[in-house]
Amino acid sequence: MEKDKQSFHIVGRCWVIYGVADDESKEMHLVNITSGKNIVMPNLSDATFFNAGKWLKYKAKDSLMLMRMKDGRKLHWTNSSFFLTAEGSPYVTYSNRTQLVVWNVDTGDSTVFPGVSRVTLFDQDRQVIYQQDKAVKAGPLKGKHRVVSTGAVSDFSFNKEKKEGTFLAGNQLYYFSLDGGQPQLVLDFDEVKPPAGCQLRPRAYEITPATKQLVLDLNYQSRPQPPAKPNPAAVDLELWTWNEPVSPRRQRRGQGNRSMMDDAKFVYHLDTKQLVEAAPEFSGQFFAPQAPTFEYALYADPAPYKLAVDWTYDAHQDLWMVNVKTGDRKLVAKDVTDNPQWSPNGRFALMFNHAQRAWMLLDPVKGAFENISASIGFPVNDEAADMERMQTAYGVAGWMDGGNTVVLYDRYDMWALDLTGTAAPRSLTNGYGRANGIALRALGAPFLGEINPAKPVLLSSFNERTKSAGVYRLMPFKKVEALADDAAYSVKGASVAGNGKAFLFSRQSFARYPDLWYANGNMQGAKRLTDINPQQQQYSWGSAKVFNWKNVNGKENQGLLYLPENYDPAKNTR
Repeated sequence: MEKDKQSFHIVGRCWVIYGVADDESKEMHLVNITSGKNIVMPNLSDATFFNAGKWLKYKAKDSLMLMRMKDGRKLHWTNSSFFLTAEGSPYVTYSNRTQLVVWNVDTGDSTVFPGVSRVTLFDQDRQVIYQQDKAVKAGPLKGKHRVVSTGAVSDFSFNKEKKEGTFLAGNQLYYFSLDGGQPQLVLDFDEVKPPAGCQLRPRAYEITPATKQLVLDLNYQSRPQPPAKPNPAAVDLELWTWNEPVSPRRQRRGQGNRSMMDDAKFVYHLDTKQLVEAAPEFSGQFFAPQAPTFEYALYADPAPYKLAVDWTYDAHQDLWMVNVKTGDRKLVAKDVTDNPQWSPNGRFALMFNHAQRAWMLLDPVKGAFENISASIGFPVNDEAADMERMQTAYGVAGWMDGGNTVVLYDRYDMWALDLTGTAAPRSLTNGYGRANGIALRALGAPFLGEINPAKPVLLSSFNERTKSAGVYRLMPFKKVEALADDAAYSVKGASVAGNGKAFLFSRQSFARYPDLWYANGNMQGAKRLTDINPQQQQYSWGSAKVFNWKNVNGKENQGLLYLPENYDPAKNTR
């Protein structure tokens, strides 16, 4: 019976774990890439490598286990049902009653933090920051720790990459940096005067010294309603009216009832201490830039379309632009189904328009969205979609120049559009995809976030001519190189080791089961790790190939031609 490959991981230096299952059994395999050693573990689940692949954490039936990979030594974990491991370090963090313990699995040494409610490891897990006795403390795992907070702390946030954060002491919000300096008071919540009926919820907002605006958590205080008196003569009647915004069907499912999303949205200006209502009560989603300073925000108004949602299915809405300094609002888009997204610097709002099949950019001066993708010269909507409501975009790949440039996909390539209007659109992939009939997308998650054009970018590919999937690499200066593109196979599920020097992938075809393969960082020296479907060799399997022909109208067509095993085209097959 054919088995199905369930999952795989590659972490650290030389170990791979994958799972196979059929109707009767499920088992996990640990494979050493160097030696080929295969360890079968039938009851293993929830497996994760840590400490650069030197250890494995997993569950065996109802037990939590740790295994050292170099010698197979196993530890039955009983200290806590919840514990954290670090991908690149030997430290295991767990709580033990009223204390928190950081244990080095290699040396056996432990660091105990009594009275700690939360802890974060950072700096490659060599340092720790935590809250203890209403104070925030930080320092090396082994060594003296210093208090970085002021007053009695009730909440704190921390950015591991920037080594900075905030804490809430009383009703005051402070910013701190572990690189030096005293904590800075950035907001006294007692100075915020919410509107009548609104309640402010102080917390440790994630802000920096550059933050100028903050979307505050405010909600209208609920008013207790007296319990309804039972009426013995009442009739259980559900009355539908044609113009009711929320139908009884959706009312029964809780839709149409008030929620936190129905509260008005407020922006607080830290410099002027001004609180501005940015979205009215009972409006829809609120879209504010995730930037330290911004001038505009957007909110959705689904009210005009509530009546029609039962037969239109898609969530239609109007979009309003609001000046967060003045509170002035303007309708900028009607009857849209997509949500806008802001650039990382908070300057530009982008949205795909289904009707125009184009990417639109908000012009705050004109108060309207304008087509920016037409300048690419190629469609940015899915050209294979044959239904109007399915006109989706190929997507956004990421941002460049801090958010001044957006990277979009067309059918084949990646395009950089300068949103400031200074530079013309340019193909990051230098038109390689279209010239060769190959669709190129970011490997793994198609959205990359911030893209650095000076560093290589791994791409997945689909060759429309051969119908095979592969892996490419976008090098600086727009050079595209093939790492794996073989017409006879499709390479799928490619993942990269943490050090970037190894690939793990499946390679398959009509006649080849998608076994697991390993290769170096250039996809060379491929080595098959599994043989999950050996029983296939017992059967005549046949082959398949791409077949091209012209139809009666002279149009080029493509299809797959399936041939039996040992097919001889020279013989008469009638």
